[in-house]
Amino acid sequence: MRRVIPAVTGALVALLPAAVLAAEEGGEAPGGSALITPSPGLFIWTVITFAILLLLLWKTAWKPLLNAVETRERGIRDAQDNARKDREQAAAMLAEQRDLVAQARRERAEALAAGQRDAERLKAEILDEARRQKEELLKQADDSKVQAEMDKAMGYYAPAATVVDDLPPYRWTGPGAGGAWLTAMGANAQKLGISGIEMRVAQVTRVDVAADHAYAVAPGRLSLTYKDGHVERAEGQLAFTLTRTPGGWKIDTQTWTGPTPG
Repeated sequence: MRRVIPAVTGALVALLPAAVLAAEEGGEAPGGSALITPSPGLFIWTVITFAILLLLLWKTAWKPLLNAVETRERGIRDAQDNARKDREQAAAMLAEQRDLVAQARRERAEALAAGQRDAERLKAEILDEARRQKEELLKQADDSKVQAEMDKAMGYYAPAATVVDDLPPYRWTGPGAGGAWLTAMGANAQKLGISGIEMRVAQVTRVDVAADHAYAVAPGRLSLTYKDGHVERAEGQLAFTLTRTPGGWKIDTQTWTGPTPG
């Protein structure tokens, strides 16, 4: 509507030159200018002309102008609505993006923590396995050493030797008697919580030899070390009977006599 008003004003202004020209051709009326002299005919034609102009403008320009203005207003409103919707969508997308970033950060932190826990667990497992293998190797080495010492000790006994000691069953005889005695000694030590057994044999105090047979006596000192660290000792005597063989003197009989360690 604001654009229609200047158009109508322009049309009215366009009529003024024609009125001025008509006044110049007719001359000035007595007593003043024709433009300001009242003229009923000119007034009537001016009103008629103005009415016809308004009717033409109403038919040809007014409605199209209003439609154009309304269309533009609708376009502006639609653009504003679309802009508002776009802002809302952008805000929602931004919030969703922030949530995704926060979730990604949490998942990354959780993954790092889980990875660190897995690494620590794997490290502990590797250390435990290494420690177990080390202990197993040491045990095997100890077992091999003990076995070697037992094999060496068994070489001192005759095939049908007899061993007498103060631990059940007190007497071992026949092939492998020495090994059976040492095995029983180990089992008894484990049962009593003994971690170490040491027998020190002093210089032989008596030796009697008769052909291929001999009798010998030697003082001995037995030391028992328990797992809690304390040590018990006992002093006694070892008595042996021996037989000469092609491989040297072998023990036929071995006897330990002494008090209970304390």
